Amino acid sequence: MINYITKAATARILNIKAKDVAEIRVVKGKVLARYKINRGNCCTFISFKTYQQDFYSFRINAHLTESYEVLNMADVNDLDSIRAFVKFESSHDTHLVEIYQTDYTCSCTDFQNQKQYGLPFPGKKVCRHLLPVAKHFGFNSFSELIKNNKSFAKAA
Repeated sequence: MINYITKAATARILNIKAKDVAEIRVVKGKVLARYKINRGNCCTFISFKTYQQDFYSFRINAHLTESYEVLNMADVNDLDSIRAFVKFESSHDTHLVEIYQTDYTCSCTDFQNQKQYGLPFPGKKVCRHLLPVAKHFGFNSFSELIKNNKSFAKAA
């Protein structure tokens, strides 16, 4: 299962350094985070929803400033069927993003792991390759592209 309850995520949520997170564990349906402060340790509870929101926003926002190319874009008259290859400057890999009927996919490992472990659909599986396709069509986010896709609108 994808575990997005990590020390790094806890540090982002609490706005502290990851090395200061001493322990994270699940207690009664919430995450108890124990972390170092100037005068010792402190504890707080963090909801699973907060971790999930961090997971999605971190995946999408982590690469906003990175250069990318959208390659071999099929000639598309509407948003119902899209095939595009996305390559980031920092990577040697090119990944296929497909949007069709009422589903979408990316060939990258991150997306395939999320799909395998059943993260919620629609609009919840995320990877860094989705945003460039949305921006190619003039949208600010992938969820905005999905909202404007006729097939997704019919399924909702």
